[in-house]
Amino acid sequence: MRHYKFILIILIVMNFSLLFAFANDAEKYFQTISKAERLKYLSMAKVMNPAWKTQDASLDLLNWLNQKCENFGKYTKDQEGRFLRPTVNCDYEPATEDNKLDGMTPKFRCAFFINGKIKKFKIKYGKNGRPASNKETPNGIMSTAFTNYLGFAADSYCPSVIQCKGCPSGDPWNNNRSSAPKSNQTYSFDNAIIEIKYKGEKITEPGPFKKPQGFTWAELKNIDATLNQKDKEKILLEREALMFWNVFIKNTDADAHNNRLVCTDSVESGNNTFLCKDVIGYSHDYGDTFGMLSLFGYQGSVLWRPFFGGSGKKQCVGNLKNSEKGSFISYARFSEEARALLVERLSLLPPSLIYDVFMLAEMDRVDTSTNITDWVQTFQKKLNEIKQATCEPFASRKTVLGQ
Repeated sequence: MRHYKFILIILIVMNFSLLFAFANDAEKYFQTISKAERLKYLSMAKVMNPAWKTQDASLDLLNWLNQKCENFGKYTKDQEGRFLRPTVNCDYEPATEDNKLDGMTPKFRCAFFINGKIKKFKIKYGKNGRPASNKETPNGIMSTAFTNYLGFAADSYCPSVIQCKGCPSGDPWNNNRSSAPKSNQTYSFDNAIIEIKYKGEKITEPGPFKKPQGFTWAELKNIDATLNQKDKEKILLEREALMFWNVFIKNTDADAHNNRLVCTDSVESGNNTFLCKDVIGYSHDYGDTFGMLSLFGYQGSVLWRPFFGGSGKKQCVGNLKNSEKGSFISYARFSEEARALLVERLSLLPPSLIYDVFMLAEMDRVDTSTNITDWVQTFQKKLNEIKQATCEPFASRKTVLGQ
């Protein structure tokens, strides 16, 4: 009997080893594909999170954090309603030549012991006590929280106090982009966020300056020709709604290497190649949103009359110029159906949730001339503007992704 149990244990271990090797091989394969393959997978891509349910939009933020970030401790609030971030320990992981950290803002990798396993995550951080010192921490907190609540696919961020064992200093990014060797010190980061990536293998081709190429807004017109017309329009309208959302939050950093494709269901097709059966596209890095963290920069119209045409009425035209490096889209005209979808989702968000998201990002401390209510009112004013708008129907083929 013991003999059979031993064999069973060996088979289970072998099975997990094979699954792990398969995942690693698939991940490597999908990061070295050609442009034609990337565009093929983009044509299949959906932008909505299939696990999202309507009731998710009204989930209390404290509960949401304690579900999304359950592996990093418990979130609570103080008497003023400010979020108290959990303190979590991790071991510094130096960046290597094969596993570099790109970008311009401070970050490092750290290993966490979770449920008996070592798991590695990227940490973005700013200077202690200064929430505006790294724009990506408040930007990431707000934009990904709202995006998740609206049902679009997105990464998640867990604001935390990080106790980093082995960090080379209190600012590891300045130690050769977090590639310096480990130290025997522990450093604390009270202005940090842990990045939880959307689950799946990243699909990318080598891009300019060796940055991975996900997709540009203009490329979202690519749609699988084998789909029926109804399914094509549904996917394209959801993509338009995602673009509209990026206009709403004034995302000026959504270029090709910050928009990501992931394969959520892959199969081996022989000769160390893989096929993806299900693809998700999403904005991965919200580095510059909400008026570059300035209420004055965030205020202003979402929609306006273009410089041509003549009714004098505002039309559903949004500015994607700054967030579309290398693309031909500057002013995107959105369809009535995409507007209605975005309004429907935004209207599900309770005012208390909107308040809490801005509070979690500490926007009154980021832009010290404001309070949280100022940000909530501006957000709701923008929502009211698009509620009152009337756009071209998708069937007119005049919209940004109209076929």
